[in-house]
Amino acid sequence: MLATGYGLYQIHHGMDRIALSTNRATIAAYIYSALSILLIYLLLIFKKTVNYHMTLMAVITISFLVIIMMGTRAAILAHLLMISLMMLFHFRKIYLKPLLIVMVLLGFGVGMSYGKYIKPKIEQTDSEIALYQNGNDQSSLGSRFSLWYVGLNIFSQRPFGNTVEGRHMQAAEIIVHDPGNRTAMEYIDTHLHNELLEAASLQGIVGLLTVVLFYVYIISQSLVRKNTPMLLIGCCIIVYGLSDVLLVSSESILFFMVCIALFTKMPPVKASAAPSLVSSRLIRHAN
Repeated sequence: MLATGYGLYQIHHGMDRIALSTNRATIAAYIYSALSILLIYLLLIFKKTVNYHMTLMAVITISFLVIIMMGTRAAILAHLLMISLMMLFHFRKIYLKPLLIVMVLLGFGVGMSYGKYIKPKIEQTDSEIALYQNGNDQSSLGSRFSLWYVGLNIFSQRPFGNTVEGRHMQAAEIIVHDPGNRTAMEYIDTHLHNELLEAASLQGIVGLLTVVLFYVYIISQSLVRKNTPMLLIGCCIIVYGLSDVLLVSSESILFFMVCIALFTKMPPVKASAAPSLVSSRLIRHAN
């Protein structure tokens, strides 16, 4: 609620994109998305609260609208899909009536924000893809494509690791032969906007396997233990790590570490479990 209120406050006071207390709207969007999905899950397991259905629908709708106003395309595309995944994993089936109500509310919200937030993003995406295909990578998507291209080439040339300085020099050599990806040089010393490529280009095969094994472990353990929050955390880390680097951001590392610490020992919760039973099990497990 505090994050949502602060985000709406920022929009009301003229910010183009909600960034919360960070200086990057992208990281804020990833954290807010994960936070709101976890809140939706908690509402599901404590479903006997007053006005449960209305609260749940409001949280889903408002969280999606806030993410739209953050302007991060990966979060806009993935947020509702991960909410759907969470509900499927929790209930093991689809309830059509609540789904239709949520879809109607979301459709209304999207319609209200389409002209100001969604349509410009669609047009921007089409324009940036067209520019990159014509050899101009000076855009948000174009720079990402260039970074991924350069990072993949660096890894193929130095599969056992590299230094930051060495990576910079390799990138410069690649750009000489392929100047269409020259914008990569502006961001190569920051990160490659992809978790796997970032690890592979610096730590080589060992770094790449470490990240992959981390992904596999967190997803497999959540499935084995039927731990829905851990599955959501893992999905957020993986999905958003495809277009950005979360493990080098202090804000995202702190957030996901706290989430993992809080939910890693959470016992399985059946869809029909009563709130009192869930509460007692959580308290007993924590003790």
